[in-house]
Amino acid sequence: MATEPKRPDPDEDIDEPTEEELEQQRRSTPDWKHPDDGKELSDRDQERPLKP
Repeated sequence: MATEPKRPDPDEDIDEPTEEELEQQRRSTPDWKHPDDGKELSDRDQERPLKP
């Protein structure tokens, strides 16, 4: 048994999802349910220069 080469099981789940799966998840999730990714400040939090 130890001499058999280990073949990947096609039914075995792969840890990292493929690009296609990630894209499909993005499309299936409604925009309003996306969590805040923290890349942009909200309108209230953006710094605006004070008017003179």
